[in-house]
Amino acid sequence: MAELDGVWSVRRLGGLLPPVAGVRKRIQGTRGKTTIGSLPGAPFDVVGLGLHYRAPFTGFVDELRPHGDGYLGRATFRGQEFGRFAMERETTNRGGRMTNLDIQAKKIEGRWDLFAELSLEEEGVKA
Repeated sequence: MAELDGVWSVRRLGGLLPPVAGVRKRIQGTRGKTTIGSLPGAPFDVVGLGLHYRAPFTGFVDELRPHGDGYLGRATFRGQEFGRFAMERETTNRGGRMTNLDIQAKKIEGRWDLFAELSLEEEGVKA
């Protein structure tokens, strides 16, 4: 499904899912993977609004439903729900997908004044 194409931030809402930061789903066409930081991803196939994980995670399916600009998800194993999550598209202010550089820039956004002040102090200039 083309509307799922892109990079999505995942936030745990409840259940047995661990509260891990940096979880993302990267989807392109009928395939994707769930990643945690720089670890290798768990591959899946996109079937409608279902993300069906491939070996060694066969039996795991994330069931999605639209919610606002993102999706709410149910993490299931062999049809039994074990967790809930929300997915939000990572976008720039221009509406495009965020690159890693965009993400890093967003993290330091609003800190430029402090950075400039510290840099000037290092040079011996009083701000």
